[in-house]
Amino acid sequence: MNEDLMSLGYAAATFQQSPKILTCLLRMVGATPALTLNGIAYYTSENFMAGMKRLAQHEIEMAASAAKETENV
Repeated sequence: MNEDLMSLGYAAATFQQSPKILTCLLRMVGATPALTLNGIAYYTSENFMAGMKRLAQHEIEMAASAAKETENV
């Protein structure tokens, strides 16, 4: 098993997102830490990617809704 692990701080810098947003996304996808070392939780990169995919889907839905409202005006 060869999985890339990322801490919340590293993922926040990598994805340029707030750690609070990433924490919410991890909860939404049901992620649990793969490792906790010295009090720092490490998640698999797949967990973060699943969360980012969920965020992108949400943003697409919001943009489509805004576009639909603009058309109706």
